[in-house]
Amino acid sequence: MDIKLGVLGGGIMGAGIAAAFRRKDVPVVVYDIAPGGREMVERNLLREEVSGAEFTDQLSDLSECNVVIESVVEKIDVKQELLKAVEDVVSPTCLIGSNTSTIPISRLASVLQRPNRFCGIHFLHPVRNRKLTEIVCGEQTAPATLDQADTVLKSVDQTPLWVKDCPGFVVNRLLQPYLNEALILLQEGVDMDRIDNAAVNFGMAWGPVKTMDEIGIDTTFNAGRVLYEAFPDRINVSPILVSLYKSKCLGVKSGQGFRIWDDSEPNPKAQKWKMWVEQDNNPMPEQEIVERLIRPMWEEGRRILADGIVESAEKIRIAACDGLAFPARFGYLFEQPDFQLN
Repeated sequence: MDIKLGVLGGGIMGAGIAAAFRRKDVPVVVYDIAPGGREMVERNLLREEVSGAEFTDQLSDLSECNVVIESVVEKIDVKQELLKAVEDVVSPTCLIGSNTSTIPISRLASVLQRPNRFCGIHFLHPVRNRKLTEIVCGEQTAPATLDQADTVLKSVDQTPLWVKDCPGFVVNRLLQPYLNEALILLQEGVDMDRIDNAAVNFGMAWGPVKTMDEIGIDTTFNAGRVLYEAFPDRINVSPILVSLYKSKCLGVKSGQGFRIWDDSEPNPKAQKWKMWVEQDNNPMPEQEIVERLIRPMWEEGRRILADGIVESAEKIRIAACDGLAFPARFGYLFEQPDFQLN
């Protein structure tokens, strides 16, 4: 099919999505109304080393798009308002997808006139390096809509993973326990460099602390809130994350997060919440840090399988390895009934 793509939101994720399509010479219109939006979009696309995307701050300029993907802040009211508005602009046959990482698609679809034409199309950060994309089926999503989303993604060399609707879907339900445990370790006094180094030595592309800074403290906070509301018994409300969010230390994009990104030094605002400081003469063994980080991911994988969000443990392994850059040599873990990290 010939695609003309509209992207709602020109931040890091929106630009990454736009770039994936521009690399295949697909016409792309990026909509954003943030102050300095045009400059932000141009800067983000330059970072992606692509050009040719059209910028607009008028929704009407998306009227000829036959695929629209929303990628704005992870807040349900903001997303619903924008999705409802764009539905009035595009044709009834336009495929509308949301890049939400945690909000159930059926909740977002509740305000739409044509929920059958709407689904989750969840790209992963960084889009250039993550070829897995979740396709999420809402309660009223038509099978033809899922098929179309699948075709669209394959046309830009993405690998679709079809999942059932739930808070966090699969990839972020696996990611959240990893980040949550890192926040607990930080508060216990374990040095952030030791946490990240342990994860990287295990084989993760990034450590959990760097991951939060890269995806954004605001995105981490808002996504965590959605998952906390859904699963309050297994999400820790971290005072470190809340403090950074309220201080507008949003990670790489603002220059400060867990680290000061000019020199990568730890941010004192992230250090003050430690319950104690790890002693150099009795540090937590690296293997213990790794097991602390990885076991909650495995446990959540078993819950996802029991909930029927995907049909096999193999799909959970694929989500972890291809979606989160979990080391392939340890992918077997998600297909084991017991946690055993060899």
